[in-house]
Amino acid sequence: MSLEAPRKNVGHDLDGAARRVIKLGQDPVSAVVQERVDEIGLLNVYHQAKEFEHRVTGARTYPHPDMLLQFLEELLENVEPLAYSVLPDR
Repeated sequence: MSLEAPRKNVGHDLDGAARRVIKLGQDPVSAVVQERVDEIGLLNVYHQAKEFEHRVTGARTYPHPDMLLQFLEELLENVEPLAYSVLPDR
């Protein structure tokens, strides 16, 4: 399975990717994303503007780092078994 089609459909749109995950309803992943959809939307603004890649001055509002780390840990815990389940047997 190629990742090119999903990559073209979502691109760098974190908000769009989050909405697709929620719409698919693949619990527990969709539930984890749903809980953090507001923070994902906040990050999406900066991600779309490539502000994480380039130095930008001025005031910014980001989600708290502890919340982001917790979200990523929860997401990885739930995505890892799905990722391994689609790998071919070795």
